[in-house]
Amino acid sequence: MSTSPLRLLRFVVLAAAFAAAGFTAGCHGTAYPTSTTWPLNGTVWKLVELNGAAVAANHLPSIVFDASASRVSGRAGVNDFNGSYQQTEGAMTFGPLAVTKMAGSERQMQVEQQFLAALGRVTAWRIEGNLLVLLADKQEVARLHGLPVGSPL
Repeated sequence: MSTSPLRLLRFVVLAAAFAAAGFTAGCHGTAYPTSTTWPLNGTVWKLVELNGAAVAANHLPSIVFDASASRVSGRAGVNDFNGSYQQTEGAMTFGPLAVTKMAGSERQMQVEQQFLAALGRVTAWRIEGNLLVLLADKQEVARLHGLPVGSPL
């Protein structure tokens, strides 16, 4: 069976059109925020600075806020935690936090204890682009970097 040049040309044009449509649709499959300011609620916040010092990348503590239930959860470093929080325009406090009891290295446990203690002192918050800043009165106690919803804790 012979294929005419016109039929072959139509096939190539049609195939190219389908490929272009698939590529265009694939480019729009995942929507990431175009704004430089991340929302408090639902964002995975990873600790990058604690009490003025940078935190090593191993087992970074993280936190996620659920405004609809006034609940917070995350990883304190080695252990998971969850509890309640209250937040208004610029004020924030954490209720008692339940924490699992696994052991880690001395350094990991030290960062974890300092992070949980810092959360207990928080009285205020603000977001600076993709950074969440937690304050005790007017002193910064933690800086956390925002990651998209669904990122691993």
